[in-house]
Amino acid sequence: MKTSIRWGISVAVAVFLYTRPNPLWLLIYTIGIITLLAREFNR
Repeated sequence: MKTSIRWGISVAVAVFLYTRPNPLWLLIYTIGIITLLAREFNR
């Protein structure tokens, strides 16, 4: 579980840097991270 979270964060950061993020992308990433954390806690 911890490794998957680290993978997700590293991929998100990589894409974040490559795309030169807009505020819209920031919003999408935050929502995605929140949903992933919610799924982990539900388990």
